[in-house]
Amino acid sequence: MRTSYDAPTTHSRSEWWGDDALCRKGGEYQQPDQWFPEDWRRGPGKLDALIAKRVCARCPAITPCLEGALARREPVGIWGGLDPDERTQLSNDRGRAQAPAA
Repeated sequence: MRTSYDAPTTHSRSEWWGDDALCRKGGEYQQPDQWFPEDWRRGPGKLDALIAKRVCARCPAITPCLEGALARREPVGIWGGLDPDERTQLSNDRGRAQAPAA
């Protein structure tokens, strides 16, 4: 019978899109206010959102990040280069595109 102390010291896991995400790399990109501005529509929050979106535009993980946020219906933050209003609009557009014609 194996016991817990027989467990390997390293564990492998499947690849995750976040491993490649620029926002998770540290340095200038790990500033939560930039990714989760209180008001992304105006003032300093709008500037933070624009900076975050510019980073997203260069990120190799932009597509899975956005798809994950849409699937979770993420209510806050910049995900996949879009703010909450833009994600809501995209979801609505996708819903209309998939709706059967009357």
